[in-house]
Amino acid sequence: MKRFSRSALKTGPVIVATLLLLCSPGMAATDENKSININITTHLGDSQSFVAGDVISFLVSLDRDAFIYLYYQDASGRVLQILPNSKQQDHFYQQGLFQPLPPAQAEFQFRVGPPFGDEQLVLFASERRDIEIETVGAEAGFGRVKESLSDLQAQFKQPSSKLLGQARLAIKTRAR
Repeated sequence: MKRFSRSALKTGPVIVATLLLLCSPGMAATDENKSININITTHLGDSQSFVAGDVISFLVSLDRDAFIYLYYQDASGRVLQILPNSKQQDHFYQQGLFQPLPPAQAEFQFRVGPPFGDEQLVLFASERRDIEIETVGAEAGFGRVKESLSDLQAQFKQPSSKLLGQARLAIKTRAR
């Protein structure tokens, strides 16, 4: 390991300033390989319970513009692709403030129904618009996914995607 004397550090302030600049947190934000930071919550906040008939609105915030892919796993383990879907093909979200999901003008909403129990939403964000996940059938316009959530995660982590973010939100549902 090379050691620097005090005199070497005194004669090289430009080098030290450059090293400090390169290591500063602000520089990391321009790194194209950085993951996309995602925040997701419900209109009532995190860790909420919902009862049959409740309509849930989710709020999503990204630190970069990205295409989002949203999956919902119900209490029975069934996974549905929520976005993109047959009623909302546009799944590009801009960075910034929390945006409602579904948007106010959407032709669908999330209404709690059976099966009840522990459920989760998983959101992937990518710079790629064309990630194709095979779905079968359609339930209220949402395709049922054959794979598990962990299999989906592996597909989204393919090396062809430089930017990727992932977030999970657990919710509880119950009958009235």
